[in-house]
Amino acid sequence: MFLPSENEWYKAAYYDPQKLGGGGYWLFAVRSDEVIAELPPGGTNSANFDSLNIDDGGTTDVGAYVNSKSYYGTFDQTGNTWEWLEPDPLVDLGQSRRRSGSWANAIGRLSNTQTGASGVGAGGTEHQGFRIARSDVFPPRIPPAAPNVEMVTIGNPGNPTDEPQGDLQLQFGSVANAYRIGKFNVTVSQYAAFLNAKAASDPNGLFNENMEIVRDGDTGRYTYSVEAGKGNRPIRWVEPLDGFRFCNWLHNGGLNGDTETGAYNFKDPVTPDSRRPGARFFLPTEDEWYKAAYYDPTKGGTGGYWKYATRSDEVVSGLPPGAPGTANFDAVNRDDGGTSDVGAYKASASFYGTFDQTGNTWEWMEPNPAVDPAISRRRSGSWENAIGRLDKTQTGQGALNTGATQHVGLRIAAAIEVAQQAKITIRLVSGKVEVTWTGGTLESAGSLSGPWPKMPTAQSPLLVEPSEQPRFYRVVTP
Repeated sequence: MFLPSENEWYKAAYYDPQKLGGGGYWLFAVRSDEVIAELPPGGTNSANFDSLNIDDGGTTDVGAYVNSKSYYGTFDQTGNTWEWLEPDPLVDLGQSRRRSGSWANAIGRLSNTQTGASGVGAGGTEHQGFRIARSDVFPPRIPPAAPNVEMVTIGNPGNPTDEPQGDLQLQFGSVANAYRIGKFNVTVSQYAAFLNAKAASDPNGLFNENMEIVRDGDTGRYTYSVEAGKGNRPIRWVEPLDGFRFCNWLHNGGLNGDTETGAYNFKDPVTPDSRRPGARFFLPTEDEWYKAAYYDPTKGGTGGYWKYATRSDEVVSGLPPGAPGTANFDAVNRDDGGTSDVGAYKASASFYGTFDQTGNTWEWMEPNPAVDPAISRRRSGSWENAIGRLDKTQTGQGALNTGATQHVGLRIAAAIEVAQQAKITIRLVSGKVEVTWTGGTLESAGSLSGPWPKMPTAQSPLLVEPSEQPRFYRVVTP
């Protein structure tokens, strides 16, 4: 955004490519060589001048002369207020000119021949205003790299179900294979990175205005920033569908990765298929979530399940960091928004090292296609629940495109092989080339055919000055 130069302002006001069949400039910014003073809405060449509205403060509402616009559709570039223009650096950077004429001027000060000028630190009067401009040519929008979602490994494959008989809510926890799951909930910062990468227009409604995230800009150019102090809080106001798309994005490498295919292929905007073979990131099944939260292969010497995800059969409500067996519930942190930073209860991890699977927020899980593929269940309990809603017998559920509230968040899971894959990302950051990588040793070459010398001392991220000569990078695993 900027003040228009005099040429930019003048063209918007007076130029008409259709004038007399060959294009030209009008005398006034109402697509006319004549103008009359009358109160709005007025006729096709009316404007606010000659103090006709002095009894109501002088100016009129912007755009009130609905029949008197320029060829390009601007209003009030004749009359109402003078408008400051960007200084011409070839003339005097300390001087700003103005055009339009004001509500108090006579007609002689309103045409395209009339200007004024003043020092850039002066000229603020009841007759001066301004109009801004914006370029339609933007540099390429470089989405942020995918956030680093810290995972823990859930081993002990083939472990037993909690209670094969009895309470249906306890017939979970047996998982045949090892997998990984988020050590923490997906955070506000991580979700904001997702939005900045994939929600410039947001046709799928990934953003909710109640999130602790601020959206700026217009459709097609939305940007997202985190509210102060909320970046490490768990994301809330998300539906299960948001979780599917977040996982697809990560599955496809983040950045410009697709949200509609990957771990889950969407049949239409509200109907994802079941988890695909080879999925890299996904919402955990109820068994996967339950095992990570409550199972402890060392409990009682033979293994078993705790009542709470704090490696305990008892839990108390308190502010973090708290003693072992402490969690965020009973509205203990209501005065600070309800939730607490993920992992803040440092002494209250599950056996496998996950945090906040008791309290803070409910967490969506992958639907069970054998039961109802259109329903997602949730576990954990929220910051506002009483203790009776926090233990492993408690669940909730909702349709895939519903359930976004201040009490519900996300935790994602991943295949074991994700940790073994090398990844490299190259992007332009503040005029420099940023190379980030994981899972191996960086190598660089001047051509694809090599040679490829190793860079064993290089640390990620590596910042490199741009060069006219091509440069290639790759990561080689051990």
